[in-house]
Amino acid sequence: MRIKKQEIFYAIAAAILLGYVVSFSTLLETPKQGWISWVFMSIGALVIISMNIAAKKLVAHKKGCEAETDLWTFKRFWFYEKAHFPFSIPAWFILPLLTIWLSAGKLWWLAILTFEAKPTYSRIRERWTDLTEFDIALIAAAGVYANIILAIILKACGLSQLAILCAWFAFFNIIPLGKLDGAKIFFGGDDGRLLWLFTAALTSIVLILINVAGVAATIISSIIGALILTAIYYIFIERR
Repeated sequence: MRIKKQEIFYAIAAAILLGYVVSFSTLLETPKQGWISWVFMSIGALVIISMNIAAKKLVAHKKGCEAETDLWTFKRFWFYEKAHFPFSIPAWFILPLLTIWLSAGKLWWLAILTFEAKPTYSRIRERWTDLTEFDIALIAAAGVYANIILAIILKACGLSQLAILCAWFAFFNIIPLGKLDGAKIFFGGDDGRLLWLFTAALTSIVLILINVAGVAATIISSIIGALILTAIYYIFIERR
């Protein structure tokens, strides 16, 4: 399990951008305090992103593959083959800035990282080189769960601002769009859909409760709620 220099650069760039996004409204109202908030939230965002990356790399290592972090870009803008731009659009940079500028800091967009997984020598040696869609789904989900756990820990330590940022970061990463982690989970086959639903429900409930309920209540309620919603979906939709 290793991390490349470019991945470190991506993590730092993403953290600075996230710090700016969540501090933007403060920068508009009180610039001096806003700069302090930007630095503080950027450091916190770097911890959040590092936890996300580390969890995915650990699970990828256990699966005999390597997960390489990248910034979210896209070329294709429609479904047919020629519907693509001649160059990659840096969605990781454009969407967060457009969202906060157009909303004057009232709305955020925090999904900016993605990853690619490829088998390592240990997997090739075992003659099972192909990564299944569910393997990739599990790797992507690991990052989301790591951030949920971190959000709970931050809440327990009294770092409510960072806990909320961590929960929002996890929430945006379950959006099934493009090459984002949420899409990798959702399109991970039949089991992937169930995994996505449970993860999405868990993350959403944590996000709702983390600022209004205690740590124990947040953990118990989110797990029970996610299990109930997943069971209902499986019984009435998936099993049919």
